[in-house]
Amino acid sequence: MSNDDKLMLIAEILRSMHNESEAQPEPMAPTFPKMRTIPQAIKEIRAEDPGTAVTAAALRRAVKRGELPCVQVESRILVNMADVYEKYLSGRSYKKESAPGTVRKVV
Repeated sequence: MSNDDKLMLIAEILRSMHNESEAQPEPMAPTFPKMRTIPQAIKEIRAEDPGTAVTAAALRRAVKRGELPCVQVESRILVNMADVYEKYLSGRSYKKESAPGTVRKVV
């Protein structure tokens, strides 16, 4: 094998390595979470399970206690349905941890 053949082989290998590094998969678009108001969340839960024992008051209590994460938009409180399902299907509760060195509210 001559030097020219070796150089051509090395160039071809480098080209194939460069092409492989460029062929990265495109990132997937993020999925937007299903955010619902508490009445909408209850309506969706009841559509799946008409005999559910989960009530709007229970969801409001869970939000107030910090057991269920929420987002407040103006006067509306929005909950992520994935969090609602996880809370009631897993049987575990979320506890909002207070930051070290802060005073906790006495209930």
